[in-house]
Formats: sequence, C-alpha cells, structure tokens
Amino acid sequence: MSMLISLPILSHVAQASSFSLGAGALIEQTAYRDYDRQIYPMPIINYQNQYVFVKGPSAGVYAFNTESDKLYFNIAYLPGQFKTSRTDNAALKQLDNRKLSFMAGVGYSHHAKWGSLYANIMTDISGKSHGTLAELAYGYSFQFDKFYIEPKIGVEWQNHKYNDYYFGVSRSESSRSGLNYYSANNGTTPYVAVNAFYNFNQNWQAFVLARYSRVSHAVKDSPMTSRSATGLIGTGIMYRF
Repeated sequence: MSMLISLPILSHVAQASSFSLGAGALIEQTAYRDYDRQIYPMPIINYQNQYVFVKGPSAGVYAFNTESDKLYFNIAYLPGQFKTSRTDNAALKQLDNRKLSFMAGVGYSHHAKWGSLYANIMTDISGKSHGTLAELAYGYSFQFDKFYIEPKIGVEWQNHKYNDYYFGVSRSESSRSGLNYYSANNGTTPYVAVNAFYNFNQNWQAFVLARYSRVSHAVKDSPMTSRSATGLIGTGIMYRF
C-alpha cells in the first residue's frame, strides 16, 4: 500500500501559472498474498497558479507559495485497494474487499540548492479506514538539457486504523476464511523513489516514476500478506499549454 505519489510535474516557480493534460498508467505490486499486479489508468490534469493547484490525484490551495517554500491544504485519493476477485488464494477470497480512500491534509515543501524536503500528513475523509498517514522525504534534482531526474528517499507512517482496514482480519473473517484473527498496529515504511521527465519540445513531455518500499512489521505480520517489499512504476505523456 502506498501513499499519494507526489509527481514534480508542476514548476517550482510559484508566480507562473501552468496547465497540462496527459495520460499514463501505474502498475503496483502490493504485499497481498497471491495477488495480481494492480494496473491503474492515470489521466493527468495539472494546473497551478499562485493560489490553487490540481496535480494528478490531488487538488488544493496554497497557504503560502514562494519559489523556495510552499504550504498547502489538499485532498487526494490513494489508488491502493484489495479485491477478492484479484487473489488466487482461497482463504483471502473469503475476506471483505478494501476500497480506495479519499484523504485530506496539509503539506509543506522546501527547495534549496542542497535539495528538497517534503512533508505531509493526511487523514481519511471517505469513511473507509478513518486512518492517518504521514510522510517525510528528501530529494535532489538533476537537469541535463531536456532531461530532468529527481531521486528521493523517504519514510511513511501509517496509524493502526489505516493498517487494520487494509491488512487486518476481523473475527468474522477469521471464522469463515480459516485465517488467524489479526489487528494491525501502527507502522513505518521506508522507501526510495525516482521521478524522471524528458521534454521533447516546449509542449510535449514524457515521464517515468518508480518507487520501492520495505513494508512495516504491521503489514508483514498480517496473514493477508506474503511480501516484505512493494513496488510501483508508472509512465505517461503530457502536453503543456
């Protein structure tokens, strides 16, 4: 399960408005046992000005917005979910589905010559997990003519409500599936990621993103899971107006 992917599609220059449209796909390998890779279509609408932004799966307003510092309030959806139809495990087929979450929260970023710091905290507003997620990351960007790349390293924290919704096994589920009852605790997930962009010309831009995460013990100990790591990769193309 992963947090919102913060694509650096929007310019760091806060005063200039920008607008782009595009499409792509995101492939995610979750920690669930005998579970198919998840493929999510990724329509892309990106817009920002000094006060508001729409960036992929998130939208929000800036409390303040400068070239080096941004504080914002946003809402977003997380693509992670569990569907019994996508597992080949007979016991997991007896569990309840776990649905997509819509989250709301606050984020902050600081950009300097030595790199960029990112922080955000979000809570579920869709009535699914009632969980809370927090993230802290560091990235350093490189620019080579038309090519831009930003490796990142970070850590995510998930509270017990979030983990229990996606990886817990209730007593009723345990009774009908034969899996052990499991109530998940808080968890911490370190990760490495990279975002890369290539500008064909002033308007057309292609991107690739990838992320590798080591799951927390709260996830790894669940009878629903069989992997100690998860990964995702996405790619697409955008047109900037």
